[in-house]
Amino acid sequence: MKYATLIAFIISIAGCSSTGILKTGGDAYIVSKTSLQVGFGAPTAVHAEIVQEAEQFCLKQSKAMEIIRTDIQHPAFGRPGSATIEFRCAQKS
Repeated sequence: MKYATLIAFIISIAGCSSTGILKTGGDAYIVSKTSLQVGFGAPTAVHAEIVQEAEQFCLKQSKAMEIIRTDIQHPAFGRPGSATIEFRCAQKS
């Protein structure tokens, strides 16, 4: 019981881990985030959060965010889910 409580506490203070926005070359960027849900549920919330983060990043440059690639890893037993997007900031039309 103490072990389970300790694990729950550590997970609750760890939060979702994010890479932040990283330049991958040229005009492309990538951002990834891991969900706290381990073993169940789709990581749709973290996907929405990183899309918002990318949109804000591009808006600061007065540009529009365009997603190049999306990768969603569903959680499995003992492994959290995650979401990654590769994007670029393009001129607004």
